[in-house]
Amino acid sequence: MLISIIVPVYNVEKYIADCLESIAKQSYQNIEVIIVNDGSTDNSIQICKDYAEKDKRFKIITQKNQGLSAARNTGMNYVNGEYTIFIDSDDKISIHLVDKCVNIIHNFTDISMVFFSHYIHTNDKIITDSYYEGIDSGTYSPEDMVDNLLKEKVQINAWSYMFNSSLMKKNFFEFPEGLLYEDMVPIVTLIHNSKKIYYLNEPLYIYSIRKGSITSATSIKARVDHITNLDNFSHFITNNYPNLINQLKHFQIKIYIQLLGEICEENIIMGNTSSVKKSEKVHLMNRVKKILNEKTIRISKKLYLKYISHRINIFSFFKYLKIYIRRN
Repeated sequence: MLISIIVPVYNVEKYIADCLESIAKQSYQNIEVIIVNDGSTDNSIQICKDYAEKDKRFKIITQKNQGLSAARNTGMNYVNGEYTIFIDSDDKISIHLVDKCVNIIHNFTDISMVFFSHYIHTNDKIITDSYYEGIDSGTYSPEDMVDNLLKEKVQINAWSYMFNSSLMKKNFFEFPEGLLYEDMVPIVTLIHNSKKIYYLNEPLYIYSIRKGSITSATSIKARVDHITNLDNFSHFITNNYPNLINQLKHFQIKIYIQLLGEICEENIIMGNTSSVKKSEKVHLMNRVKKILNEKTIRISKKLYLKYISHRINIFSFFKYLKIYIRRN
């Protein structure tokens, strides 16, 4: 069974060699590596060429800079494998990732997707991901998996899965271009159209958090994109899983409170209290209040208190006062 691995690359000369090396050393050898050079201007492309010259499984596609989603979409045009994995170019994978996923495909019938867990690499340390609770390894129905996503027991990231390539083509799978947090709707659509999903509760992916990376950045655009994708995601869940509405509302309110927290932190750290920030905060608070006013939705006291604290900046004030005192 041939497995396709898509690696979008843009100006990651410090990280790309480690990424490609972790792929080249896979214990499962029958892979093709589709490197999409998204208009890199540093030494990334030369490092990729070096790998392609010594390992014929690696091939390079070059395009003008169009962003992560466009690079992933380009890569899908060159897929020949029965299953596809996406790997970000500043991350790494366990040498057994592909092998373990292929074994699951062989040992269980009708598996459309394989989820796997991950480590977090930050500040030169690798830590176990503690944000997601995780679930037991095994097969799940699409509805069960969506339920787990909404409860944040598993993650919604393109690099967390091995997808059936035919399923992707059948559902015209692609990432929305020009948006951050682009994974949400395409992935939940594939989950919905899957026969069975296998979750492997084993950290096989090493996700890097580094300063300046797309996912670590906070900005007005990032928050707007997050809300846009959340709205589209929520619309899909409402139409296809009406019995999961309560879980969806909790999922929404957690994200709104997270975004409120970012605004409050920026106000205190950078003193940014622009009219745009104020209107953004009011917009988010109105979304939270709308959910809180729904009589059928029960929100935990802890979540409600977080909302109130962000609303008046108390939580962020004391949090960053402690940081200020330590630094000074």
